[in-house]
Amino acid sequence: MAKRTIQLTTGLTAVVMGGAAVVHAAWARGSSWPCETDDKLADLVVGKRPMPPPAASAGVAVALGGAAVAVIIAGTSDSNGPIVRLARLGSLTAARTLRARGLGGLGMAIVGSSTTGAAAAEEFRRNDLRVYSPLCLALSVGAARAARRPLSQTR
Repeated sequence: MAKRTIQLTTGLTAVVMGGAAVVHAAWARGSSWPCETDDKLADLVVGKRPMPPPAASAGVAVALGGAAVAVIIAGTSDSNGPIVRLARLGSLTAARTLRARGLGGLGMAIVGSSTTGAAAAEEFRRNDLRVYSPLCLALSVGAARAARRPLSQTR
């Protein structure tokens, strides 16, 4: 893969992760964006009410923000120092976590299973199948690519 493509993939992955971190941080602080109410937001992004506690959204925000930083460091550094090795590990961990979330979401949507139950779950399942799970899988590929090897070893 060309160096330019790797840099683009790394940058795009980190930007999307960072954006998702910002959204989760906003939810942790009480925002219901992009919905009018917390109940509608819960229907949209969780599939059941109520929304998880703010600490859960804050934890996801921190994890996604850290993953975005790890992807940038791992995907753009030519060195093999301890910080870069730690970033590669973080990027690989993010890739595996996102892959599990993506595959799990697709599997549950395809077989029609849900942990949610109510009518609100239908909108969530539809979004999970069309947006959330595919996005997690795409981010997983980007994070795994960043963790792979230094750019200096890329053709």
